[in-house]
Amino acid sequence: MADTAVVTTAVGLLLTDIAYMRTLALAAVLAASTATLASLTLMSALLASCDRVLAWAPMPWARPGRRRPKAGPTAWERWTGHLLRHPGRYATAAVLLLLLAAAPVLGLRTALPFDRAVLSDTTLGTGLARMEDDRIASLTLVALPHPEDAGSVETQSLTAELRKDPRVFLTTAIDDGRDLTLVLIGERQAPDTDAAAALQRHLREDLVPRLLPAGQPVLIAGPAATVHDLKDEVDDQMGLVLVVICCGTFVLSFLVFRSVVVPLKAIAMNLLCVAAAFGMLALAAPVLGHPAVNPLLPLITLTLVFGLSMDYEVFLVHRIAEHYRGHGDNAAAVLHGLRRTALPISLAAGVLVVSLTGLLGTHRQDLRQIGFVVMVALVLDATVVRMVPAPALMRLMGRANWWLPGGLGRVLSARDVKARVPAQASAAPTADRPRV
Repeated sequence: MADTAVVTTAVGLLLTDIAYMRTLALAAVLAASTATLASLTLMSALLASCDRVLAWAPMPWARPGRRRPKAGPTAWERWTGHLLRHPGRYATAAVLLLLLAAAPVLGLRTALPFDRAVLSDTTLGTGLARMEDDRIASLTLVALPHPEDAGSVETQSLTAELRKDPRVFLTTAIDDGRDLTLVLIGERQAPDTDAAAALQRHLREDLVPRLLPAGQPVLIAGPAATVHDLKDEVDDQMGLVLVVICCGTFVLSFLVFRSVVVPLKAIAMNLLCVAAAFGMLALAAPVLGHPAVNPLLPLITLTLVFGLSMDYEVFLVHRIAEHYRGHGDNAAAVLHGLRRTALPISLAAGVLVVSLTGLLGTHRQDLRQIGFVVMVALVLDATVVRMVPAPALMRLMGRANWWLPGGLGRVLSARDVKARVPAQASAAPTADRPRV
């Protein structure tokens, strides 16, 4: 199920036009599929062959009879009971806490800065620093293709306007004598600055449409143009990726839990958790190396957090659904689910958090940002979302958790009955079978 969740969320990245993101998505799909295949085959075989070794020399605190259970409910059971007696208060408090954590995301700024700290000791970094100090920092190329017999494109108005711009130190036009006119624009500011982004917008949205012949094809290249195009592409693809991930999460959760409400709740909680993590990143970004956030980070974070959160959701809700369908008591089912899954979810999140802390020690600011935001999202998901609002909302909604539209509910119920009856009938003793 965890493999399916990761693959489902990674599909969103495969649909983007960014080669780097498609490569990451393909790597995630292959890694998750390989790990699942290994756990279902190799790990099972190893565990079966190492049965004696696994029972050898248990830790002192894990030996039978070492720890005697105390009489009465544990502290965890008392807290869970209090949560289920006051689910509305706990759910409201947890949601308000997440919204408060997410508030700084409104001031979050995205940019694709050059990692100058990493480049400082390289020849490339030294050259870039010297060019920026001399205010000869970048070069943008405007390619204007034209028919061979049409002559060069008229660019005098464009070059004259650009020479008046204080952000430009040089502009000239050349023609290859065949089918291409090229305008070279020397920029005083570095390609990853706000001034460079503003010049790109001014060039594309004002100067080119106004000063070049109507219908003229225009191709813009260069470092500043690459940064601008990548950021625009991410902004354009964000909605598509988010819709694909949410739809995939809904379909997968619906098929597993046979419910409409549970997937919608899971999607809402995941989005709130991601927003809270980015709110914390907005506060921590200056400490991590740069006040702006890499524009690729939201796409990566959505994929990772939704995939891992689906894994935690299956842990919790599967236990709740199993107990509820067997006993019909919603409160007892939520208590049973929390009791059985709190420790596995906490341990799984702890392992990932420890692994991600390694990224915080790197010299790459984008890796530090990824490590921080995913780590915060996992901590919030495992400690706040899965332990407070998720069970509290399921306690409040009761039977509505498992609501299905009438026709769809009847079809799924009929299939479930057909799948269960033959196995139950063959397994039941003759004396237990109803008499006709």
